[in-house]
Amino acid sequence: MRNRAIHFRPEIDTNDRVLALEAIHLLQNIVQIQFGSIGVQPWFIPNTPGEAYIKRYRQDEPFIRKVYLPDCVLIGPKHRLEMKHGKWLVHDDFAYEDIEISDERFTDLRVKRGTD
Repeated sequence: MRNRAIHFRPEIDTNDRVLALEAIHLLQNIVQIQFGSIGVQPWFIPNTPGEAYIKRYRQDEPFIRKVYLPDCVLIGPKHRLEMKHGKWLVHDDFAYEDIEISDERFTDLRVKRGTD
């Protein structure tokens, strides 16, 4: 697509709208896949309906560190969210054991929380 945009071709003069829309849709798909907050991206913990958590072993990857982590909060599975004045507040003042749990265990505890 880059070569088609940079190097002149006569068909661009007559087909510029179609080619531009194709480029815009491609970029839209890339942004949706790469930056979607809840989806099938490999860095999200699966099976947390309506919530998005980053897998522990992915947190050191440069893309995750630079794009996602600056806007993240380290939380435990009992946390709750509150919307106040258009911003999400995280409440997580629970007394947790001083251990690191797996992503799978976090998911189990998070899902179980909804049934207690």
